[in-house]
Amino acid sequence: MDQYKSYRLFYDHLLEGCFWHRVFFYILVLSLPSTAFSQVDSGYIKIKTDLQPLLITVDDTTNKVWFIKSDDSLKLKSGKQEIKIINPFIADIKMVYTIKKDTTIVTYISASEKYPYHPKSSYERILARIGNYNTKIVTDSGVDIFLGDSLIGQGMVNLTLDKGSNKFNLKYNNFDIKSITVNSDKDTFAIVYSFLKQDKALAFRLAIIPGASQFYKGQSIKGASFTLLTTAGLLTTYLLNKKFKESKEKFDAATRDYYSTYDPYAAFNLGNQLQSMADETQLRKSRRNAALYITTGVYLLNLLDALLSDPPYGYRDETWHILSQGGISPIRDVNFTFSYSF
Repeated sequence: MDQYKSYRLFYDHLLEGCFWHRVFFYILVLSLPSTAFSQVDSGYIKIKTDLQPLLITVDDTTNKVWFIKSDDSLKLKSGKQEIKIINPFIADIKMVYTIKKDTTIVTYISASEKYPYHPKSSYERILARIGNYNTKIVTDSGVDIFLGDSLIGQGMVNLTLDKGSNKFNLKYNNFDIKSITVNSDKDTFAIVYSFLKQDKALAFRLAIIPGASQFYKGQSIKGASFTLLTTAGLLTTYLLNKKFKESKEKFDAATRDYYSTYDPYAAFNLGNQLQSMADETQLRKSRRNAALYITTGVYLLNLLDALLSDPPYGYRDETWHILSQGGISPIRDVNFTFSYSF
């Protein structure tokens, strides 16, 4: 447009000239190439999806990459275009579209479940190529990542490593927690996952087994205490209940003998024995009940501790963990269709 303005100023200057000067100017302007007077044929692709984030590449090159959301339209040159639809939760979808002038192709993409990063997704590799890094370290939010003695980030970092072995230290609240060694290849992209914090829901579910939740949270002494006390309580309750049943059986047998005898002297002796047997049976019942109450109390205390006590490094941030979590996951059922609209 600046080029056009210069032509216009020249034209205004020629207005004072003759008619043929003006004719020559018009012929000159119309013969010169200018983006203001030309337009490339183009069409559109509209993506409708429940997947986020979504990355689109054209002709499988990072020179043409778009980050889009549902209902966004992408303007492309007319003709055949190879489109790759990339999301971290699904395998890459590659499609070849024939783009027509002033036509919109609507593509619908949906997936049934949310999984961790899909092993066949190139999402992270594309980001690495755009950002020019070859290694991604992922841990829990709030955990400091050190390369040697240098703090390089927290939670998740992208960096370029030279070829060879690199040692990282993970720290939480200035305490060394874990060391990891990354063997880097400068020409290969690698993601290293090393999570430390525990899943809160899983910690609660494990509490059904005395001590299991505490062991999971790294509270070994407390976990061993709950396990041993509960086991000892159950065993003691079992043995005391066995003795109580034996006493009760003897008492019941003596009671039947007492009511079935016709000998006054024998009945007198059995009556004395019944009193002492009743006292013993009641004592064993009380001891059994006490052991059962104590064991139940220890178990309830185990449940309460699992509910209220946090692990040393805290529970993981579930949103963070889902977004950054890696590993092999089931292939999802992905449905996609496309249509034309004018």
